[in-house]
Amino acid sequence: MDINLITKLAAAGAMGVSIFCIIKVYELLKAEQKKDNPRPTFLKSIYVSMAFAVLMTVLSLGIEIVRHNIDASDENIEDQISAIATNHYYSLNKNGNPEAIKLSYNNTTHTLSEALPDSCLKNCELKLEALSDNKHIAVKKTAQKTITFGYVSNAEIKTKALSFLPKRKALSAPELWTLGMAYSPSNTSNVIKYRQNEDKALAIEYFSMLIQLDDKESNTNKEKAIKLLIQPELMSRLKPNQYASLIKALKSGHRATPWDKYELAQVYLSRSWQTWNKDNSSTDYNNYQQLLADYRKYYENNSWIRDTIKYANEHKWYQESKPL
Repeated sequence: MDINLITKLAAAGAMGVSIFCIIKVYELLKAEQKKDNPRPTFLKSIYVSMAFAVLMTVLSLGIEIVRHNIDASDENIEDQISAIATNHYYSLNKNGNPEAIKLSYNNTTHTLSEALPDSCLKNCELKLEALSDNKHIAVKKTAQKTITFGYVSNAEIKTKALSFLPKRKALSAPELWTLGMAYSPSNTSNVIKYRQNEDKALAIEYFSMLIQLDDKESNTNKEKAIKLLIQPELMSRLKPNQYASLIKALKSGHRATPWDKYELAQVYLSRSWQTWNKDNSSTDYNNYQQLLADYRKYYENNSWIRDTIKYANEHKWYQESKPL
């Protein structure tokens, strides 16, 4: 076997070396068998070497096949990535904000999609649509397409500040309560600070709509909505019609006595301070004074509420409402 052949076989890698070994072992075996008295020990060594060479050849062949398939797969992946990158997709992240999707592969960064331009959704509000009793889908709809932001459970709606505003005319009591809670200051103050003013306005809107419903089954949530609306943080932001709705709800018996009297007094006082209410400011202030007097009278005439441990706040209100 000449040197050129050896060089070619060696250049072929493990497969070439294995084939070379098989050829050389075969030559040794053939030469030994031509002898009149072949040496058994030598023949055994030759057989072992040949078996090893054959095994190496099989392994090398398997490695070459796997490597070929990997190379083909790599080429296929590259083609697929390139095909996706040329489709000019737009994308959003899990929070619904525009964000590009990039993939690094073989030391190359591919842009699979671009961040959705703000102009596409500038005048399009995020809506919440019910899929089932416990799951909703948040979407934005344009004239050309519907963009899905993700799925939201009822539990998540009650604990997260979500940037959606349903466009339906009629919302049920549970929906109004849920959406109001989603935007209430307790849920948004530590989450979306730059959106607090907008979130408070939305919370007020939903709670105000809730307390106007005639649905008797929603009385519990109406009571809770009233308690939230009379907090100074929200009450000072009420619009004239929302003040009127809150006053009507308190007069309708959604809050028990004497809490209704004290809370209604606070609403009248707050409305009397509003600049747009100058003409009725004195009337509202007089109503405030009268309701405080009613509260004090009830407090003095009912011993159960004078338990200062159980009703510490009510006692504090009584002390603060006494005339100077």
